[in-house]
Amino acid sequence: MAESTGYRTFLYCFENERLRVVCPVAERPIGDFADLVTPYGFSGFVGTQPCPGFAEHWWRFAESSGYVCAYLVLNPVLTDASYFAGVAKRHRTVYTLDLSLGEHELFARLSTNRRRQVRRAERHPEVFVRDRERLSEFFVRVYPEFMKRHAAADVYRLSDRSLTRLCESPDVVMVGAQQDGEIVAVSLFGATGYCGDFLYNVSVPGGEAHSAPLIWEGARALVAAGVPVLNLGGGVVEGDSLAMFKERFRGEARPLESVQQVYRPDVYESLCEMADVSSAAGGYFPAYRSSRVSAS
Repeated sequence: MAESTGYRTFLYCFENERLRVVCPVAERPIGDFADLVTPYGFSGFVGTQPCPGFAEHWWRFAESSGYVCAYLVLNPVLTDASYFAGVAKRHRTVYTLDLSLGEHELFARLSTNRRRQVRRAERHPEVFVRDRERLSEFFVRVYPEFMKRHAAADVYRLSDRSLTRLCESPDVVMVGAQQDGEIVAVSLFGATGYCGDFLYNVSVPGGEAHSAPLIWEGARALVAAGVPVLNLGGGVVEGDSLAMFKERFRGEARPLESVQQVYRPDVYESLCEMADVSSAAGGYFPAYRSSRVSAS
């Protein structure tokens, strides 16, 4: 992600003789100051065991480092509730599949229409493509136009270098679909021994019909690899059509939570005044980076 943002991006690590807690974070400069954010595509904190006092450790680190504030998205599967108990706020809903149930049980749980789509695709196995070189070439080439066509937010504007390195990662599973010998859609999944994440589905116009079968094929690949859970994510906003698309896989609905903290109230207030926004306004955080300010 740093290949696209240019932000200083690093792995925060807290550890003592009993445990370790880590989280990827990126510094976003603003004038002479900087705030912190979890890079797009990452969420944490993740640790080896509960740590009720962790929030205090984190606050001291952020405050002593001089950061103005932080917006941190928490991992819906792997985080520990003790890290930010009473501090985290619900962001929206994501959907996860318990891959330990096995392929047959997962299939039985699909919505009626989703099962119909999967059965139809399985009657034509020649549609699926797993040639990584072909899939990578398609993904890097089509991604920018796909995001432009769907009016995606700026955070989705990734450089060719980021896209290429993503495809090269051994922790990424790729599945594609073809029509008349030409690839029309590709889905990417990140995977470790602890959790899988549905990352992207990119297609040419008309290739959207393959979205559900490709997710199913990706889930099957992760089941075979012994990955215990797949995070499908949610919608752009709560309850939108994308969220409902993922809900029909009939996984578990989980809260996606975030932490919003201000470490230097005086600087935060000053930045909001310079941006001509209210520091007390709800909604976008930090207020001085609101879409209205960005547009201006």
